[in-house]
Amino acid sequence: MITKRLILSFAFALIFIGITNQGIAQKKGDYQLAEQYYRQGDFERAAEYYLKVFKQTGSSGYFDKYINALSHNKEYPAAEKALKKQIKKHPQKLNYRVQLGDIYFISGEKEKADKTWSEVIDLLPKYQNEIVPMAYQFTKIDQAGFAIQCYELGKETIPGFYSYYPQMADLYGLIGDYGLMIDLYLELISVNPGYQQTVQNLLNRNFDFTEDNTNTQLLKQKLYQKTNQFPDNQMYAEMLIWLNLQQSNFNGAFVQVKSLDKRFKENGSRLINFARMANKNGSYSIAQQAYQTVIKKGDFQPYYETAKIEILSSKKSVLDQNIATTVKEYQILNNEYLTTINEFGIANFTAPAIREMAQINAQKLDNLDLAKEWLVNTIETPGVDSREIALCKIDLGDYLVMNNQIWEAVLYYMQAEKAFKYDELGDDAKLRAAKVYYYTGDFKWAAAKLDVLKGSTSKLISNDALYLSNLITDNITIDTTLHPMQMYAQADLWFVQHKYDEAYAKLDTLQEYYPGHSLMDEVLFQKYKIRFAQKDYENAEMELIKLIDGYSYDILGDDAIFQLAKLYELHLNNTEKAMEYYLMLMTDYQDSVFVTEARKRYRKLRGDSV
Repeated sequence: MITKRLILSFAFALIFIGITNQGIAQKKGDYQLAEQYYRQGDFERAAEYYLKVFKQTGSSGYFDKYINALSHNKEYPAAEKALKKQIKKHPQKLNYRVQLGDIYFISGEKEKADKTWSEVIDLLPKYQNEIVPMAYQFTKIDQAGFAIQCYELGKETIPGFYSYYPQMADLYGLIGDYGLMIDLYLELISVNPGYQQTVQNLLNRNFDFTEDNTNTQLLKQKLYQKTNQFPDNQMYAEMLIWLNLQQSNFNGAFVQVKSLDKRFKENGSRLINFARMANKNGSYSIAQQAYQTVIKKGDFQPYYETAKIEILSSKKSVLDQNIATTVKEYQILNNEYLTTINEFGIANFTAPAIREMAQINAQKLDNLDLAKEWLVNTIETPGVDSREIALCKIDLGDYLVMNNQIWEAVLYYMQAEKAFKYDELGDDAKLRAAKVYYYTGDFKWAAAKLDVLKGSTSKLISNDALYLSNLITDNITIDTTLHPMQMYAQADLWFVQHKYDEAYAKLDTLQEYYPGHSLMDEVLFQKYKIRFAQKDYENAEMELIKLIDGYSYDILGDDAIFQLAKLYELHLNNTEKAMEYYLMLMTDYQDSVFVTEARKRYRKLRGDSV
């Protein structure tokens, strides 16, 4: 049975809940009003409501907002009074003193501010969970100096405080003391070498290594001091190598790499990795010096064979990139390849060198039969892995196409594709097979294979497939006759086979029989490629100018402008014209894939530091 006392208790409870809910709603409403006034810039009324909510809740967060509103409204005496009251009530909460110092500072009383903040440092407990938040609070009010003092206190008194060195170093950078910043970074990796990558990332963020400025010189100086002071600590030498590489100073890096290799008896492992990096970045001379250093260690060392093989590739890159390279120079290098391969025999690690030697014979020395023989022998040698065999088959297919053995070439392409069906290598083989069908006029079969390759994971392969597929479909659907496309494909095949005169004559006939055909821009570009291959640069220039004058709006417009600019820069010795066409590409073809390279070349010709 429900008693009268129980009913009364229930009624009082409901009244209490109602009052409480009303209080919560009131607080919420006051806070929303404070926020609204603050956003509107009415800081006086915002402060009034923040204070009201603070008194209702006692929350320090609302008090901070109240002080902030007073500060914005320049009510500094009121803010000072409120902060002093909180300091008296909570003397252990040093954040109020930091805020009070900030009020002094922004009101122009700098001496009072410094005195107040110095008191904070003196009173700061020697605990990480006290020091780090206080440093952060000083950082928030742009007082890097006092934030540093907090961190320095932690550094002196707390074991393992080095994880906060990056924050300290950043603060030294803010106040312009890059020497102390560098010292701290170097101390960090000395205490814990695991931070080396972190320090490198931070230095990259704070320093501009593209310029030889005061800060980079200071960093290099300090690293040299450390390497001399601690010769057995390879970490400083590694940092010096890294710095030289950031500045593309491969010569300076090589000195340190060679020293480390000798000092720590690394048997050439570091030298090999460095040589590869230098080679990749076009520092072929330094790369070859590194390889030679390994070779001189003797054939009993573990990286001797690697160095002997890879130095040949570096030498080949030098010849390939020099427009003045002679046949005799290729013949000399070919003899070096032959000597080295005979020393080691046909094996998996020599297969890349064999493919390079075959390329020299096929492309530079007009010795297709020898190129094919070496590749066949490599394919048939036990112990050569499947990937190297597939690469040899693709190269062999290319040389068979050059020798007009096109269907035999297709068989090798198909074997490579089958072995690596779901790999970019397989896609590459399939693309080459599709080109053979295109050369022979089987355009529908070629287009079907090319359509599959548009989705290749290799952007280069997918772009090539897309271009050739569009070339075919655009030019066999608009005509009742396939003859123009067949003529163009035949000329394309002859170009690949180095039958330049026949190819050029075929394109001439195509122009004569089908003037105004949609293939005309491709015809002119192919004529340019023929003249360029024949080193007839003046006539190559004429073909590109014709293309630009008549078809600059078409798909090959940006290609033609870029190639013409390079022609002027590298072969016709006309810097002014080269800059003109690089600029044209940058301004009129801003979506072109050549814009980045054109900008770099333009700046270099202009004399900028690139």
